[in-house]
Amino acid sequence: MMKRECQLVFKNYIVDAIKPGMLYLTFVHPIGWQITKIEKAPQDSGLYILDNGYPVEPYIVDIGDPNLPEEEILAVPSQIGWMDEGDHVDELTDIEIKHINTILDKYDGWLFIETDEDGEPILFMDKVTLSYADDIEEDDDDDDAQNWNDDDYEAIF
Repeated sequence: MMKRECQLVFKNYIVDAIKPGMLYLTFVHPIGWQITKIEKAPQDSGLYILDNGYPVEPYIVDIGDPNLPEEEILAVPSQIGWMDEGDHVDELTDIEIKHINTILDKYDGWLFIETDEDGEPILFMDKVTLSYADDIEEDDDDDDAQNWNDDDYEAIF
């Protein structure tokens, strides 16, 4: 098995009524974007939608070339199900809101999905297996930019 670096994204969908179990992407200061789950349906779904927008569904995508308009969808909401929490845990667990919020907060939406040697997601009981992006290296370009000074540049005019 291999792991493929990808992103967790959320897409809105239109509903007539808000029901328990629906997910909402909300901004929580100072944490950032978090997913909340509706526990109890509001009395007025229309007003709730006006205040909070439409609910969201999670997708796993490979954004690939950011210059292209389409990303590759690796898993749709019904396929997102297993979480591999790392070497300290021997079994896969059902993905929970706490896992999703950790991916959003700690890894900016980046994660790994288990794939075969061709890079296609592996389905176990019709669900993909996700893991935290602990192995993704941080981009060091910012450090390099801070070490430049005017003497490093040659005038081109």
